[in-house]
Amino acid sequence: PLYDKRFDAPEVRAAFSRAVDRRDIVSTEWNDTVVAADAWAPPVVEGYEPGACGDTCEYDPAAAKDLLAKGGGFTDDLSIAYNEDGGHAEWVAAVCASITRTLGITCNPQPFPTQKEFVDAITNRQMVGLFRTTWRMDYPNIQNFLEPLYGKAGANEGGYSDPRFDALMAEARKLPVEEAIAKYQESQVILSGTVPAIPLWSG
Repeated sequence: PLYDKRFDAPEVRAAFSRAVDRRDIVSTEWNDTVVAADAWAPPVVEGYEPGACGDTCEYDPAAAKDLLAKGGGFTDDLSIAYNEDGGHAEWVAAVCASITRTLGITCNPQPFPTQKEFVDAITNRQMVGLFRTTWRMDYPNIQNFLEPLYGKAGANEGGYSDPRFDALMAEARKLPVEEAIAKYQESQVILSGTVPAIPLWSG
């Protein structure tokens, strides 16, 4: 939630991303039924580029610690919110454990009893700390994983805004599909540098 000023520094956001051992969690908690994220869109969509998330999605304890220091540190405990009625407790606990193990920050799962209470808190921008999100595509194109989540749209739940990203989205909307995809792919560099969310895995 970018309205929580503790997450102002992109380096802090990147540190949390690099502190998550996605491949281990995919194996131990998901039994390899999901794929660790390496881009801002999943492999099944048109325009997917392997590795487009860059270092941001790579587990690296040393880099995570360095980024946290560069971003000014994080003195509070960290929480990750989720809804209890959705079967998320195990993987949220695993992500918290990875962050704690890597950065030495106490990370606690924050359960909401129901999906409705959870979504209401997100919609009303009442989140303090990280929170889980899920996106199901409307159509298998990279645009559907970028513009709705990080552009000027209702699914942009963290409050991300970057004029460079918005400009690329506006340009892409005016182009034929193949040319538009190149603009969407270009925008992933901006996302990797600003870290509006922490991509984890896809089904």
